[in-house]
Amino acid sequence: MHGLAILGAVEVAGRKLGAKGRFGFFKTIPWSEPGMAALMVSMALFALGGWSGTVATTAQLNMLTHNNIWVPAHLHGVVVGGMTLSFMGLSYYLVPLLARRQLFSQVMARVQPYLYGVGLFIMMVTMNWAGFLGVPRRAPDITYAGASPDWFLPMNLLGIGIALAVLGGLFYVLNMVLTLVHGKKFQ
Repeated sequence: MHGLAILGAVEVAGRKLGAKGRFGFFKTIPWSEPGMAALMVSMALFALGGWSGTVATTAQLNMLTHNNIWVPAHLHGVVVGGMTLSFMGLSYYLVPLLARRQLFSQVMARVQPYLYGVGLFIMMVTMNWAGFLGVPRRAPDITYAGASPDWFLPMNLLGIGIALAVLGGLFYVLNMVLTLVHGKKFQ
């Protein structure tokens, strides 16, 4: 409900700026503003994570998704995608305000929400795919000796998604630390 309220507020603001049509307000969103981009991407990831949780609660599908890698996909969508990225976006406004310094790199700040979001999206989709194929959440050994060959593609794509998300997270941490240490001071 909260996500829908935020999206509704964004729509109202877009309509005040002259947006027309059902989804015309998306054109008025300042997509290059790091905080706003982080908010919109986090809401999309939260929605996908919420959907996967809803799927996992239906009786028939729960038999398929219970205690496999589908469950961490849901949690990563809601917590890591939805919450963490939205707090990153908020900090793009708060850190410069409280530290009285400009962001060290606007380019890094503009790229970071998308890099992090795309990485998490790939991660969540491939974890859901692997969950449908029966990849377990926990395994007694790390060799996956009896692993189905069907598991290899989604698990390798999962690694690509993780790498992109980690890179986006590193961009964020690096930018925040450098903002506090080397950011240009302002009055």
